[in-house]
Amino acid sequence: MISLINHDWVTALKPPFKNRPNNCVTLDGKPHFIARDCAVVAQVFLYDKQSQTWYVLLGKRGSNVPDFQGFWGFPCGYLDWDETLYEAVLREVWEETGLVLADLPTSKQVLKSHNLPSENDRSPLPWKISDNPSNSSKQNISHHFSFYVHWHAAELPALTIEYAETNEAEAAQWVSLEEAKQFDMAFNHTPCLIELLEVEAHHFDHIIKV
Repeated sequence: MISLINHDWVTALKPPFKNRPNNCVTLDGKPHFIARDCAVVAQVFLYDKQSQTWYVLLGKRGSNVPDFQGFWGFPCGYLDWDETLYEAVLREVWEETGLVLADLPTSKQVLKSHNLPSENDRSPLPWKISDNPSNSSKQNISHHFSFYVHWHAAELPALTIEYAETNEAEAAQWVSLEEAKQFDMAFNHTPCLIELLEVEAHHFDHIIKV
């Protein structure tokens, strides 16, 4: 039996994939495929019991970064070889602000926390993944992690930029949440902050209740 196929109909059913070939380069004898980069973003929030104020951890970008020099933003960066997303976000926070999130759970100044590293907890998942290629010319796939701390001490945790690459960071600072919402931050960090305050509102309420 001869079957007649309408080729126009078959073409119309073809999935609308771009189906582009993956370009490959060789470095040190190993093949590396050119693809979209994987990035991590850290949103670290601290509730200061004494002032009853929420703060967010921000960094000011230095002169040796390719874009948004002088703008404030969340600690962020790219995933390195041989590390998980969670390991990457902890490292980026330390490199750009000097804050070691793994030290906070055992600190006497921390009354309660959420998503901080712990031997008994599994690594948390990102609360948001940004993968829209039209949002940035870099087309990074950004994984956003949020951390929450209830802090009770005379001073906020110390910060430093000494571990950042030369001129990568200009400053690191705890900024009141109300002030940060008014910032014009690097990348899409300002709308991400506004979205997080709505999506993750329950974490803020939970941390305050000690």
